[in-house]
Amino acid sequence: MVVRAVHDDPWVGLASTGTIIEPSDSETVLFENGYGGWERRQTADWSVQGESSAALGAHQWPGIPSDNGGYFTATNGDSTIPVWRTEGTTDPFHPGLTAQAPISSPTALALSPGGTELAVADSGVIYVTPVTRAGAPPPPVVRLTGNGSINATGLRFFGDDTHLLSASGDEVAVWNLSQVDRLARTASVPVQPGCFACSGPSVAISPDGTRAAITDGNGNVSVIEPLPGVAASRQLAPAGTLHGPPVWDGRQVIVPLTGSPGNPGSSVSAGLPAVFRPWPAGDRTDPVLAAGLANDRRTVIVVDDRGRIYFEDTQTGTVRKEIPGPPDLAFGYVLAAAAVHSSPDLVATRDYKGKVTVIDPDHGRIIGRIPGNDVRYVTFSGDRLLVQRTSGDIEVWNDLGSVRQRVLPGDASYTWPPVGNQQGTLVARERSDGSIEVDDLGTGTILDNFPSPDGLGAVKTGIAFTPGGTHLVTVTEVPDGAELVDRDIAGFALVHAACRAASRNLSPSEWRTFVGTSPPSDLTCS
Repeated sequence: MVVRAVHDDPWVGLASTGTIIEPSDSETVLFENGYGGWERRQTADWSVQGESSAALGAHQWPGIPSDNGGYFTATNGDSTIPVWRTEGTTDPFHPGLTAQAPISSPTALALSPGGTELAVADSGVIYVTPVTRAGAPPPPVVRLTGNGSINATGLRFFGDDTHLLSASGDEVAVWNLSQVDRLARTASVPVQPGCFACSGPSVAISPDGTRAAITDGNGNVSVIEPLPGVAASRQLAPAGTLHGPPVWDGRQVIVPLTGSPGNPGSSVSAGLPAVFRPWPAGDRTDPVLAAGLANDRRTVIVVDDRGRIYFEDTQTGTVRKEIPGPPDLAFGYVLAAAAVHSSPDLVATRDYKGKVTVIDPDHGRIIGRIPGNDVRYVTFSGDRLLVQRTSGDIEVWNDLGSVRQRVLPGDASYTWPPVGNQQGTLVARERSDGSIEVDDLGTGTILDNFPSPDGLGAVKTGIAFTPGGTHLVTVTEVPDGAELVDRDIAGFALVHAACRAASRNLSPSEWRTFVGTSPPSDLTCS
């Protein structure tokens, strides 16, 4: 070891150096943690290059400064956390930079190496949030859970802005902030956001579970995207050429082209990739609300916003049969939503009054009515019909709409349509903050919660299960396109992910903490 220099602590009395940062071989930055003082000195001759103080109050305590010595922070528990630069004169009341986190009793603070991210621990949760100009709109916050109570020195970034260490008791956790979660495999897809009032992208998975047909927020089928890890090429449709709900027929995607009065959906652009099979749907003018492959696999059932149901040939779109819509929809009123069940052939509609009707399209008759006029969304999941009320509650009915089986509680934050798997066992529910909850339809148990990608907060996301029900696929609008996330949610995959993270056998307490159910008898990882 070579001693390069020996210098006295510049602070004396009640104050003393609490943290030393060496951003380079020639420079040392000293932090006096009690009052928020800082000094920047030349290491060789100890000459002062800059100094000031944040004049911390009695109830403020500092966090770990950034590794480059350029930034430091402190908090008194307020949700707006000041961040100061170590340059010029530090103004206690005008820090210039802030970070936002919903804290009340913080126990640890740490800045990323470049001072661009702040991590704060509070009540068993670690919040990671960007450092922005003071007064700027609050950015999304990443919420990390599962590491218990963290003391003042138990939180630190290392290496870069995306890796964080936290310590609680005898446990140390390493967080990779660049990953969505341990289950997620991601891919960027060229899907642009739709209109402000549009519902966001929608997703349909191929029968073999390898590709996703993605419709943008304007209703245009824009891309066939291989799921992450699948060796296949992306297929793009020219912008705006395919407007309608995609229906997978083997390895091709049928697109029943929808139109609007004065703009018939009857033209098909030349040069489409062979994976697309488009044809004009319905009466060629009224918008198509839903479509699905019929039980015979040779027919597509199409429902337009006038409540008319069409049976159309999968190859040509030729109308084989038409079921008239309700009389009141012929005079200006339209359906709010519709869903198609392929086995058996059923159609569920929600009218402009918020009422749900279940129809047997083969015979053109109503076979079920859901009581009430406060329904927001309706969809099929296996042999179940899911009815979401304006309250956020989901009622689980049999597919005929004749027997209500249970109610999954909700609230006003459940603002988007629920999506069930083909087995009728799971439902994914998006909240207004962009997070996705997965529930068991048989018991009503919440199985997991997934945050929005990159902590984006309130976002628009399309959701689908793979046909086998073992993967959850989401497509989320992001500023420069969309992000596809594929999660393997099969029981074996969840256990494997937990074992991989622990790098050892699991304990019963860890299982209860992270899975939330009674642990199995064998928690051996192999």
